[in-house]
Amino acid sequence: MVHLEARRLGLKGVEAELIPKFASVIKRAWHLFIPLIALVSLLLLDFTPFLAAFWGIILSIVCSYIPPLARRVGLGELEGETLTPRRLVKAFEEGAKSALAIGAVCACVGLILGTLTLSGLGFKFSGAVSIYRPKLRSGLLPSISRTMVGRLLAQLALGSATEVSLAPYALERFASGRLLRGRYGSGAIL
Repeated sequence: MVHLEARRLGLKGVEAELIPKFASVIKRAWHLFIPLIALVSLLLLDFTPFLAAFWGIILSIVCSYIPPLARRVGLGELEGETLTPRRLVKAFEEGAKSALAIGAVCACVGLILGTLTLSGLGFKFSGAVSIYRPKLRSGLLPSISRTMVGRLLAQLALGSATEVSLAPYALERFASGRLLRGRYGSGAIL
């Protein structure tokens, strides 16, 4: 989608000579990799993501003081701004605003997974996949079915009208005690 949108708007890529070389970026900003390396290392050592994120933030603050210290000692020119308390509050504010969109996406995924789990549809779908997987190992049918499911989920997420009737999967059927009925009897949806 990004590529198609860029072509529609007539956007071009950056010329190769304008892209900075990796070695020069590392030379000017090596201190910015310390929090990233610490974060990945803590996750690989089975620390909780919250603890790893905490130490990543602390190391980001500490590492922001490396460029002024390097300039004072005469070790060269490093890029980066020092995270003063005012800048830190502004960074947390911008991070919180950005997290709202991520939180909304996670909430949508949670609703979809909860619906699939609580309705029993997830068990039916996984059973169908495990039964028919050897027969459909390659070919057009798996790609079409994945495309159909992805398109349906996208339509649901965007709030547009779905091309498939979802009436049999309405939550009201639990109150009335109606089971899903398919070709193979009560409860089968295949």
